[in-house]
Amino acid sequence: MRLSLFVGLSLFCLSSFAEWKVRTAYSNLPLAGWNGCAAVVDVFVPINPDGTTFSGKPFPGLVVIHGGGWNSGDKSYMEPFAKQATQAGYVVMNVNYPLAPQYQHPAQINAVRCATEWFTAMAAYNYLPLNVYRIGAVGHSAGGHLAAMLAASPNFNVLGYLPTRFLAVAIWAGISDLKTAYTTWDYEQGSLQDAIRKLINPNISFDPINPPIPDNASPVMVARQSLSSAIQPASTLWFHSKYDPLIPYQQADAWKSAVGSLDWLWTVDDPACGPISCNPSNADCIRAMECHHKLQDYPWILTNTIQWLDFYLKN
Repeated sequence: MRLSLFVGLSLFCLSSFAEWKVRTAYSNLPLAGWNGCAAVVDVFVPINPDGTTFSGKPFPGLVVIHGGGWNSGDKSYMEPFAKQATQAGYVVMNVNYPLAPQYQHPAQINAVRCATEWFTAMAAYNYLPLNVYRIGAVGHSAGGHLAAMLAASPNFNVLGYLPTRFLAVAIWAGISDLKTAYTTWDYEQGSLQDAIRKLINPNISFDPINPPIPDNASPVMVARQSLSSAIQPASTLWFHSKYDPLIPYQQADAWKSAVGSLDWLWTVDDPACGPISCNPSNADCIRAMECHHKLQDYPWILTNTIQWLDFYLKN
């Protein structure tokens, strides 16, 4: 089910975003007791408008992942979206993962994966009203990279024996190919390159032509490996500003080339964002940076992301 299915995102508005109230089931919960998982999570659960617990069928689940160059930021960045998705009828886990350079790849994706295992196990133990066979993810920027890693290798087991997978993953201005991002982007390469170096190994010098980035750190390479094993990556929605001065728009194209298609690629074409090539002290460039950092604040992106997820996770 690919692009040909989608005439317009407005066609698959399947639920009212104000249907449910939000209950915080877990707040700032460290998961170290779950097999040493390094994540800290919030979990939000839909409840009835009168504040009572819903007793019907379980809800689909979302794993929400913040950005910040893998070395900064926290789950508070994504909390407004996490609560909006809960109001739309999702059980949402909002994740903090260990930050670089103190923790290097694969610590970040390992934390997100083990948090997902905990999340679905809580449903299997009836602690959360979550359908473990209807799981999606949303990530922004560095969190988009981690979400793409989930999409690239979507299969996992609940409690080690219940097979399930990520069905749909939405990526906002993410990175799909670390090596290409490191070697080909012209704008103030120090910013993106330094973030990638901190993620992979801050203690060595990187060859600018052939940086020592392992294949298992790039979603495109993981996706190709999955496809070679007859594992289909999750369906993917990608939002990206073509004016983004921090992460090149071509990262979406790289993902599309690796997996063969995207369900939907939306270009954020906002004239207020300024030129794609700019000096970081220039006011136009500052506006362009806002197009990256504030992408998760565009209401139409949040709304259309939920509508697209509804198509996969509520049918």
